[in-house]
Formats: sequence, C-alpha cells, structure tokens
Amino acid sequence: MKDTTVQEPIAPVLAGFVAGLGDGDIPADIRTRASHLILDATGIALASTQYDFAHRTLTALTSLGSGSERVIGMEAGLPLRDAVMMIRCSGAWAGL
Repeated sequence: MKDTTVQEPIAPVLAGFVAGLGDGDIPADIRTRASHLILDATGIALASTQYDFAHRTLTALTSLGSGSERVIGMEAGLPLRDAVMMIRCSGAWAGL
C-alpha cells in the first residue's frame, strides 16, 4: 500500500529547530568556526567586487530592475532575490 502521508516542508522544520537553540546548545568550537566562515565569506564578497565578473553580473542583474537591498561593496540597490544571486555568484566564482 502506498504511503500518502503529507510531510511538512523541511525549511519551516529547520527554522523552528534553529529558532529554539540557545548559545549553550552549540559548542564553542562550532560557534567559533561558524564565525570564521562568515568572516571569510564576507571578505571574499568584498574582494570580489574588484573583479570584472562582479561588474558584469551587477550590470545584468540591474537590467532586470532595481531595489532597496545592498550588495557588499556595490553602490547599486537590487531586489532581494537579485542581491542574493549577486552574493552567491561572487562566492561561486571564488570557490565557496
């Protein structure tokens, strides 16, 4: 017999789990490592703005429309979707 149980989407389940965590629930070495990874990704995003690919990507995304969300190191405002895409592209080209 086929299982027809509808499962809750994973994103709200994970969000609920994370929202319920306190500082003591995450080991100190894991928090430190996460902080280093966030700083590294921020530095790469900032450094990536100096390369031609970043400006080409920004030109392409701004041709789709402008918005109020800022991208690290860039002057243009983008819609949230496009700002996330810009950051993700910078990370992908940098090997993240």
